[in-house]
Amino acid sequence: MSFVSRVHHLRNSLWIEWRIALRFLADEPTGNLDTQTADEVFTLFERFNVEHQCAIIIVTHDPRLSARCPRTIRLTDGKVVYDGASNRSDSR
Repeated sequence: MSFVSRVHHLRNSLWIEWRIALRFLADEPTGNLDTQTADEVFTLFERFNVEHQCAIIIVTHDPRLSARCPRTIRLTDGKVVYDGASNRSDSR
């Protein structure tokens, strides 16, 4: 493998690792917003997720917003009581 090939391989490997490591955590990002503004903020999260192909972890008590996520993990008393697909029929 030539030096140039090794550099390209390393660059591509690092890019993949960086993309895997990229995450975004939002703790109650819409908690103090009216429903219209909360929807707009959530739409930005959805767009960021698609455009950057990264995971976004959102903590919310709003079932409307959690229904818009592909996956929901529900906690009760610090224990996971549900981990699966969101109920997307309630999303909007």
